[in-house]
Amino acid sequence: MKKILAIILCLATVLSLCACTSLKKYTFGGFSVKLPKTFVPTEDTPYAAHLRDGDVFVWAIKDDFVNLSGSELWSEEEYANTLYQLNESKNPTPVTKEKGVIYFEYNAFSEAKQKTFTYFTTMYKANDAFYMVQFVCEDAEYESYKPKFIEWAKTVDVK
Repeated sequence: MKKILAIILCLATVLSLCACTSLKKYTFGGFSVKLPKTFVPTEDTPYAAHLRDGDVFVWAIKDDFVNLSGSELWSEEEYANTLYQLNESKNPTPVTKEKGVIYFEYNAFSEAKQKTFTYFTTMYKANDAFYMVQFVCEDAEYESYKPKFIEWAKTVDVK
């Protein structure tokens, strides 16, 4: 009987931990993403969306087709390559497609925080625009966050 009770308590603990890491859908106009409930939207930013959980950030920039002549004909990969070229000074990794996510990565030093951050930059095509979505964390924590960034990036939806 004690063993059965111990197993039940163990299962209850595991299930409660799973519930703590459940994702919440955050929606901003034509953009949405599913992230842990601990993320908080930030108001008054120039971004289409900006969320934060400590020193982990997610933001989206909407790039209307009218800003780039002929871009409505581009694929996500073509848009990604354009962004890659615009960020060449940051020495980004090559544009990669992994688990259905198109991305490149780069590091940048924050003067304000006196820390280096790694940017996991993803691209999505909507009906009237492209979205660049960046998942950002401290460089020292990037390897542990990258699998999460990929999973979160797969939840992005644009209209």
